[in-house]
Formats: sequence, C-alpha cells, structure tokens
Amino acid sequence: MKVLITGGLGYLGSVLTEELINKGFDISIADVEIYGNFLPEYLRDKSHFVKNDVRSLGISKCIERSDVVVHLAAIVGDTACDLIKEEAVDINLNGTKNIGKLCKKFNKKLIFTSTCSVYGASNKILKENSKVLPLSIYALSKLAAENALEKIGGKFTIFRLATLFGYSHRMRFDLVVNSFIEKAIREGKITVFGGNQWRPFLHVRDAAEAIIRCIEKDFFEKEILNLSYMNIKIIDLAREIGRMLGCEIKIIKEIKDPRNYRVNSDKARNELGFNPKRGIENAVMEIKKAFENRKLRDVDPSLYNNFEYLKNNYKRLKK
Repeated sequence: MKVLITGGLGYLGSVLTEELINKGFDISIADVEIYGNFLPEYLRDKSHFVKNDVRSLGISKCIERSDVVVHLAAIVGDTACDLIKEEAVDINLNGTKNIGKLCKKFNKKLIFTSTCSVYGASNKILKENSKVLPLSIYALSKLAAENALEKIGGKFTIFRLATLFGYSHRMRFDLVVNSFIEKAIREGKITVFGGNQWRPFLHVRDAAEAIIRCIEKDFFEKEILNLSYMNIKIIDLAREIGRMLGCEIKIIKEIKDPRNYRVNSDKARNELGFNPKRGIENAVMEIKKAFENRKLRDVDPSLYNNFEYLKNNYKRLKK
C-alpha cells in the first residue's frame, strides 16, 4: 500500500515513517524541510522524498499516486503559531483544505492530525462531542481545519492528539514531558510554572501506531477520535520525572494559563482498538539513552524548539 505523509520529516512524521517502513508500506514524504531532515540514511533510502508545500497544487501528483494520505504538516504549538500568525493559519487551515479537496478529487483516504487543545479549558473529562473552546491561534486553526474537512467530505479520520512525548529522530524539547526530562538530565532541576493544570499525554510512537491501525483496519468513517494515554497534572508529572531521575523540583506559582483539560479516549479504544502502552518511564529511558549515546550532541539547541527555530530562521527560510 502506498502512503503519503505530509510533514513526514517532523516529530511525529519521522517516527511514523519508520514504523510504516518497518511494516512494509511504500512511503512517500512531502515536506518543506523547515526544520531540516533528521531521518537516518536507511529510512531515506527506503522512502521517496518530495519537497512540496501542502498549499500548492503541485502536491496533487503525490496524492494521486497514493492510496492513503496522512496529513501531519502544520505549524505546531501555541507560541510558534503566535510568532507567524498569518502563515500559521494559512498552512494549518488552507493547507488542510487543499489536501482534503485533492483527496476527495482522487478518491483517496485521509488521516488528519488535529489537537486536544481545541477543548481549551474544562473541569470535565472531555469526549469528542464535548464543547470545544480553543484558546490559541494554533487550536483555532486546527478546529477550523476539522470543520473544513467535514464540509469537503470524502473518506477521512480526524485524530485529536494529546500532548506528545518521547524520543524522535526530529527531537522536540518544547513539549512538556521532553522538556522536563531534558532539564532533569542536563541541569538536575525541573522548574514548574503553576502546575495545577491538567493535560492529556501520549507517546509519539503510540500515536504513530494508532495511525497505522487506522490504515490497516480501513477505518475512514468521517469520525473524530481523541488519542491519549493518560491525564495528569503538570506538577505531578514533574514529580514523577524528578523521582525517576533524582532531581530537584522548583515551583513558581505565579502563572496565568487558562488551558486546563482532560480527555477520554474510549471511542478510539472501542472503534479502532487503540491500545497505548508507553508511559513516562519509556520516555525517560529513551531520552536518557539518546544523551548517553550522544545522539543529541552537537545540534543547535533551537532545532529542538519550534518557536526558537522559527524565530531565528523563518525569514531566511521564506527567501
């Protein structure tokens, strides 16, 4: 089966590429290389790469040649989207519209990754039909993209992803679990701002496996599914990582962060057989091992942070 991954060089995309190749899928990647290409040579040799923007009609040939399109390409994260607001909305919304229309035109199956950030703030445990309250440009753009796909129609599945964590070829340390682990390893201290906020979390490899399960089960029923492994308060997350790595926890209570939500993923478990199994301890071991093996050495630290990298490089990349 031929699978096209937009954003296949990114944090989730590079893990998904590896998992699909290991399962024998024929993989093509469409990416503009904003953050470079961190795929190991053996994965580059086993996949077909096309430098293409999801907003362009040029991507139509890639879609026409594929059986399934996994649309991951986006400007991801609140601060990154706030930095380049118009461009972020254009990519996240109009890019998704373009992919959706082309998939419908060529009768291709589509998986779109949205975010649990669309829920914003609630004291309830949220299901897919719960009220949404996007509190950022990132969440607004993803929710608008969901709505656009539902209007376009076709064969698709939308995954609302929890905050991801774990090791990836294109590593990110602007994700809270990964950030806490990195600080614990490098500085021996985790600083927590506030800490009473609830968040849902999911290992990046479990997210990739859910996408693969969707493809293998041919589950394209115009459904929205939450994908999460656990809900935990940020302070409890920090304490758990601190316990594993034996580091100090510093709490700064003065913070205004309205985002606070927990999600229910029973629908994905029941309809898709979603069964995440990797916890925080897996991420601690993976990232610690990556530092010990120097996989994360001699790389510009801003490459690990979407906001910092875009702040330093976006104007250059646009030329």
